[in-house]
Amino acid sequence: MADLDFTPLYPDVLGLVTGGTRVSLDALQFALGIFPKQVFVNQPFEALLILQNRMDVDLQVRITVRLPTADRSGGVVVIDTPHAQIPLKLPAAEVGVLHLPLLVRPPTNPSNGFPVRVTVRARMPESGRVIRTPTGGVAPSVLSISPFKLQALREVSFGASTWNAQHEVITAAFDVAPMRIGSAPEMPETRYEPLWTYKQFEKERELVLARVDDARTLANSALYSGCYPVMKREVAERFAARGIPLHPGEVMGIAKMMAYAVDESPMLEQIDVERTRWFMALCQVLAAEPELYEATDRNEIIATRIFDEVLYEAIVLGFRVLQTKVRENLGNQQERLEYTNRVLHWWGGTGEPDLSYVYLPLAMAGLSVHRLVRHGTRENPWEIVDNLEEAMNGRIRLADSANVVIFEMLADLLDQSKRALIAQRIQRE
Repeated sequence: MADLDFTPLYPDVLGLVTGGTRVSLDALQFALGIFPKQVFVNQPFEALLILQNRMDVDLQVRITVRLPTADRSGGVVVIDTPHAQIPLKLPAAEVGVLHLPLLVRPPTNPSNGFPVRVTVRARMPESGRVIRTPTGGVAPSVLSISPFKLQALREVSFGASTWNAQHEVITAAFDVAPMRIGSAPEMPETRYEPLWTYKQFEKERELVLARVDDARTLANSALYSGCYPVMKREVAERFAARGIPLHPGEVMGIAKMMAYAVDESPMLEQIDVERTRWFMALCQVLAAEPELYEATDRNEIIATRIFDEVLYEAIVLGFRVLQTKVRENLGNQQERLEYTNRVLHWWGGTGEPDLSYVYLPLAMAGLSVHRLVRHGTRENPWEIVDNLEEAMNGRIRLADSANVVIFEMLADLLDQSKRALIAQRIQRE
């Protein structure tokens, strides 16, 4: 039995249902889906609002449903719902789905793209703390619903499209087909269904702790090749999906730092792996998907299942690495954590992409440690230097004044790296 005792990360039940799609506010995360997406006049259907409490206290949530009254050509649209406003108390840490019944009535004409706008407002409690990460966390090991109900929810297409730049207003659309059911049935009632409650947490903890020894085996990178090659692939794909396509040099720098945080830092930086967020997440992934331990490569698990948690640790550690290489003050620990959380809020879907997230500290710290990262592939050390310099020259022409200091630091680091490679008589190939 594992002797490590820790509190698991609160699970990302919303992400399990939606595939990661969400709107993330300070206290609450949510996503909206409609099922079915195509309906007939007089046919009941539902808007499904997944709600995930990020706090360790109850939240008072108010949901407002706004439905169209006219189509694009000005024709009358009649859509009924039992309640346009729904107050809801969402218990601490709970995740649930609010079923909002809808019914299209005559004289609505068939058409596509009828919008449903749902405003979600949560009063930030005066006390309490945030217990879920901006990206949600990892998948749960236990749920309040059956696997069949989970599969039905996962077949709904959930979205996180906000309306008119208001993060509290989420929108989805449906189509009305050219057919009418004879008469409308009685309208169902609005109902709330818990998906995961705090009662599940102790069972979650028990299952997670049972996988600590397996996680230790996988975390012991001395037995494996490093995760850098698969991390390169994931970095390129995931940053592009979040609105920042990366230059090859930037991919290499970020992937180097993330691999360093997992594979090298335990020995070189005296990091206690078992107190890192990525190790805790690894235990939870193995609890939720036990078959991964035998069936999946260790580096694939780390790069694909706990990428967000590795990213967090890489940013935190990256500041520490970088501070020894640059003259600028990179802030105190509190300021660095605030910056890290800002990056993760963007990563979780809130806020606009910022070029600084690529370089400070990730790509620059990756450049600083690139010779220390094992990767099992043939790579000339000049490759990351030349590629990052090329990326810098392209980016700097479009950069705003706020990023000038970052590129000045990068230029100094590139000069340091070049001098070191020349002194060691390492040639470009």
